Amino acid sequence: MIPPKEAHHQQLLTPEEIGIRAEMQIRTCRWWEDFRDPQLNTLIEMGLRQNLNLQQVSYRLSLAKQQVLLNQAGQKVQANLKLNGGGLAAKGDFPSQNSAFALALPMVGYNLDFWGKIENRVLAASNREKAAQVNVTQARLALAVSIAQSYLNLQNNRQQKQVLHRMITNQKAAEEIIVGSVKRGFLPYEELLQSQSYSHLLRAELTGAKAQEILAKNQIALYLARTTEQLAPLVDGKLTLIAPLQEVLSIPMNLLARRPDIQGKKWIVQAYAAEIKVARTAFYPDFNLMLGGAFLAMTNIHPDKLSLLSGSIATSLPLYDGGLRDAGLSIANIMYDRAVLDYNQSLLGAVREASDAIILLKTSQEQEMLTGISTEKQRQAYDIARKKYQRGISPYLLMNQAESRWQQTFLNLIKTETATLQSQLRLIMALGGGYSPKAATEK
Repeated sequence: MIPPKEAHHQQLLTPEEIGIRAEMQIRTCRWWEDFRDPQLNTLIEMGLRQNLNLQQVSYRLSLAKQQVLLNQAGQKVQANLKLNGGGLAAKGDFPSQNSAFALALPMVGYNLDFWGKIENRVLAASNREKAAQVNVTQARLALAVSIAQSYLNLQNNRQQKQVLHRMITNQKAAEEIIVGSVKRGFLPYEELLQSQSYSHLLRAELTGAKAQEILAKNQIALYLARTTEQLAPLVDGKLTLIAPLQEVLSIPMNLLARRPDIQGKKWIVQAYAAEIKVARTAFYPDFNLMLGGAFLAMTNIHPDKLSLLSGSIATSLPLYDGGLRDAGLSIANIMYDRAVLDYNQSLLGAVREASDAIILLKTSQEQEMLTGISTEKQRQAYDIARKKYQRGISPYLLMNQAESRWQQTFLNLIKTETATLQSQLRLIMALGGGYSPKAATEK
C-alpha cells in the first residue's frame, strides 16, 4: 500500500516572531534565596524534598525513561532458547525401543528497520522523556512559588493582626471617653454610634486576618506533606520579613524562552511529529531476519544426535486492512496539529502573563511608594497631635483620631508591600524562575 500525501499542518509559532531568543537552556536557580529569608529557604527546600505531587511528577519521568528503553529494545537482536525433554517409545516391524531425549531450539531475530519505524518510535519516546524532565522543573518552580506566596500571606496577616490589635485597643480607650462625653452632653449620641461601628469593623477585620493566617499555615503544611502541628515549630516563631527584590527597571523578554512549560510543549510537538512518521511506515512491509536451530539428543534410538540450522528473512506486506492504517495516520496528524496549537497558545499566553506581571509589579511598586509617603505624613500628623495633647492644648480624641488614621494607612502599607512581593513572585513564575539581567544571558 502507498501512504497518502503529506497533510497540511499547523505552523509552529517561532520565538523570533514574538521577539524573544530561541534555544535558551532552562536555568536552574535558587531564586528564593534573593529574598534573604532563612525561614522561607527552609520551607521551600523541605517542600522540594517532601511534596507528594512533585513525587508523582518524578514517577512520570521514570515511566517516560522506561518507555524509551522499551522502544530501544526493538533496535537490538532478540535471542530465545527453548528446551524440551522427555521420553520416546518406538514400535513397528522391529524390536521396540525406548529412549529419553533432549531438544534445544535456539532462535535469533532482528528487525530490519528499513523505513525508520523503530527509530521514530524511539525518537518519540525520547522527546516525551525530555518533556517529562522539564515538567519536573516546572512543577518544582510552581511549588516553590506557591510556598512563597503562602508564606507571604502568613506574614501579611500576622502583621495585620498586630496593627489591628493596637487599633482596637486605642479605639476602646477612645470609646470610653466618648461614652462619658455623651452622658454629660458634650458630644451627640451619633458620635458614639460611629465609634462603636468602627470598633466592630476593626474586630471583623481582625477575625478575617486570623482566619487567613490559619489558612496560610494549612496550605504550607499541605505543600510540605505535613500536618499543621508538625509545621508549627517552623512558622510559629517570629517571622523574618521578606526583603523585597531590587526594583525592576526592565525585563528581558528573552527569559520566556527558558520557561519549562514552553519547552515541554515543544518536545511534545516533536514527539507527535515522530509518531506521524511511525504511522506512515505502517504502509510499508516489515522485514525480519531470523536465524534458528534445533539440537536433538537421544539415548537408544539412532541416530542419537541431530543438528539443524536455518536462516530466513520474513516480510509482512500490507494489502488491505479496511482503512486501519489511514485512520492511524489521520489520528497522528490530528494529534500533531493539536500539539502545535497548544504550543502556540502557550507561547502567546506566556508573553501575556509576563507583560501582565510587569504591569502589576510596577503598579504595586508605585502604590507602595505613595502609601509609604501617606503613612509618613499621617505619622507626622499624629506626632503633632500627641505633643499638643501632652501640652494640654488639644483634646485626647483628636490625638486618638490622628493615631487611628496613621495606623490605618500603616495597615494599607502592609497590604501594598505584600502586593509588591506577590507581583514579584508572579513575574518569577511568568519568566520561568528569576528575572535578573544575568539570567537573560545564561546559556
